Amino acid sequence: MTHHTHTGTMRALRVWATALLFLTLSVTFAYEAYRTDAQMPEGPVFQSLTISGTTIATGGTVTITARITDAYSDIGEQPSIAYRQPNGDDGPFAFFSRISGTPRDGTYEAVVPISPFYPAGTYPVKEVRAFDIEGKVASLIPPTAPTTTLALNVSRSTAPRPTTAAIAATSTPTPRLLATITVAPRAATIAPAPAAAPQLTATTARPTDTPRPAAPPPATATPVRPATATVGTVPPKPSATMPPAPAVAPVPTQPAPVIAAEFRDITLSGDTVAPGSTVGVTVHIVSKIEITNYPLVIYTAPSGNPGPLAYLTRIAGDGRDGTYHATLFVSRNAAAGLYTLRELRATGTDGSDIIYIVPSPPPPDGAFTVKR
Repeated sequence: MTHHTHTGTMRALRVWATALLFLTLSVTFAYEAYRTDAQMPEGPVFQSLTISGTTIATGGTVTITARITDAYSDIGEQPSIAYRQPNGDDGPFAFFSRISGTPRDGTYEAVVPISPFYPAGTYPVKEVRAFDIEGKVASLIPPTAPTTTLALNVSRSTAPRPTTAAIAATSTPTPRLLATITVAPRAATIAPAPAAAPQLTATTARPTDTPRPAAPPPATATPVRPATATVGTVPPKPSATMPPAPAVAPVPTQPAPVIAAEFRDITLSGDTVAPGSTVGVTVHIVSKIEITNYPLVIYTAPSGNPGPLAYLTRIAGDGRDGTYHATLFVSRNAAAGLYTLRELRATGTDGSDIIYIVPSPPPPDGAFTVKR
């Protein structure tokens, strides 16, 4: 009897011990998971940022390398880096491309071209940015480290500064109108509608200012012999003039769209480039609305996805009739094939958006081929 009681007690103790151990482990694992989640930041994280050199001459390039991680998601759109010019205007800009690793822990590289038309001086970082596929963003803005260590000291190159004539002489000519862009101004003036046309007159209405004649007396019972009607004679009707129609209230209308800009031509420094190199893009823009100094040119990659882009700097003329130039960097990982013009975008000083979206199939203007 005692033996059986002891055996049953041991079994119960083992069951309770196992349950207690399981509960302890579950609580421990849950706490560790909570602590890990609380400590691990959400979204992209720039683990490191290095630069190939902070002193650069105009017309050259500088390479920036970044390690970007994300604990819970993949890096989505291409990370980017933007600089400011010494006067505070927007300056060089470039996208990062992943050269090793995975979308959750990868090494990225950006080659920033310095236009030969940029002035000398210090170019601070405007922003370094990365997104993941869930929409979370990492944005580094000075003085956040290490953005201050990425500032560029740009000097004027000893090489002769290219002129518009020299660019045209070495470019693939496309002397024709690319697109005429029409937009409605942002601050449009409301014009009243034209006055209503006068109404025509008629001869069948009663006058408005003459009293109606009294009703005739009632007929008597004396039979009246019908009058003999004259064939072809119609009794005359009273003649009157139609009263004027009431005035129509003016209807507010927006003015007709105006021709905002004409992208007259686009020329390239060459129509065949190698990965990891640059191509010069020059655009002539004539605008009735003065545009800002930095239009944007975007290309389409052979896959159909958005490809390289660059901001254009005005090198001649003014905001209403100017020639703009950009140095477009072709990533060393760029796919071979034909890169076609995708979009030209400018902004008026009044805030108007002047956008030319290239139709499909795209014209050959401004296209170049990447060959490996």
